[in-house]
Amino acid sequence: MHWCFNITRGGRVNPDVRRVNNAQMATHNRNLRLLLLLVLGVVVWFVGQIVYVWWHIPEAYAAWDAGTLLTRYMQKHDNEWPDGWSDLEQLHSDEPYLRLFWNADQPDYFDRMRDMIQIDWTFDPSTRTPGTPVRSTDGSELVCLWSDPNGMVHYYLDHLNNGKLNDQESNAAPIDDEPIRI
Repeated sequence: MHWCFNITRGGRVNPDVRRVNNAQMATHNRNLRLLLLLVLGVVVWFVGQIVYVWWHIPEAYAAWDAGTLLTRYMQKHDNEWPDGWSDLEQLHSDEPYLRLFWNADQPDYFDRMRDMIQIDWTFDPSTRTPGTPVRSTDGSELVCLWSDPNGMVHYYLDHLNNGKLNDQESNAAPIDDEPIRI
């Protein structure tokens, strides 16, 4: 038998409040352990998710920027697909105001992007083959935390209206060669 102590209003301990048998105490301890294990599992899962997101942030930004560059390239070149990284680098240097999200002003920007993502330069926008032209460098699906570059490309191709995005279906900025000056 175990004793369950109770503190009275006067601050005294009263050991005779009730007796708890061994089976009740074992059930109580087991339930407490299960609750602690559950809380620990939730905390470990939550921390794991934070680490996973933190680890994949550079790849996610590179993927987003690739989608932005590819759709802008198609807008400027009558829906043609670029031939290689040099086309995207040229586009970036021609349009310094183009909003990219991952350290685009650093000199090794495209080298680091090449290390994280691979673009299938044989993608055909008219037939959309293969279906996922942007992948991770190891060939697996990209971890896209914000925008999926393949989704961006397919969205652009789905919403074409004579070579330009239909403004009624999109909140996209106007497609022209001059930056907007304020």
